[in-house]
Amino acid sequence: MTIEANPCELTATTLAKALARREISARDAIEAHLARITAHDAQLSAFITVDADGARRQADACDAASAPMGPLHGVPIAVKDLTNTRGLRTTYGSLLFQNHVPDQDELVVARLRQAGAVIIGKTNTPEFGFGAVCANRLCGPTRNPFDVSLTSGGSSGGSAVAVATGMVSLAHGTDFGGSVRTPASFCD
Repeated sequence: MTIEANPCELTATTLAKALARREISARDAIEAHLARITAHDAQLSAFITVDADGARRQADACDAASAPMGPLHGVPIAVKDLTNTRGLRTTYGSLLFQNHVPDQDELVVARLRQAGAVIIGKTNTPEFGFGAVCANRLCGPTRNPFDVSLTSGGSSGGSAVAVATGMVSLAHGTDFGGSVRTPASFCD
């Protein structure tokens, strides 16, 4: 790694530029973010599923490419667990779907992959996204990273916490009535 800053502390834009210029390898970026997840997620519950092996394979493919694979080349991204991801468990925050593995990506995930993003895992959400508090029976509540006695907000609370703590550089969320905006304001 030729860049001195921890990849988890870089903005997504700065990290994307460093990855494109090969100042940092995608594998190093993923390993740093996986270490951050290991250090913080047990207390915060931002993720329902982490795909460490898949993220490493995707990062290695980015590093092996002769040119950047797109504007998000190698950038670690989390996807809200309401959105289907091919080959990666998607539960919709529900015990009914705790073992569901889709066979195709939703369009937004396909486009993230086409842009070179590395999908590192699926973030917590209330069951089927219904709730202003990010909690479900699969992994409990997502806690506010600044005060774990407080909520992260919902329904994209897992995504907001993952970004706020540097577990990922970017995270996908969905919003119907404040589901991205509320957690973003609670976790900023």
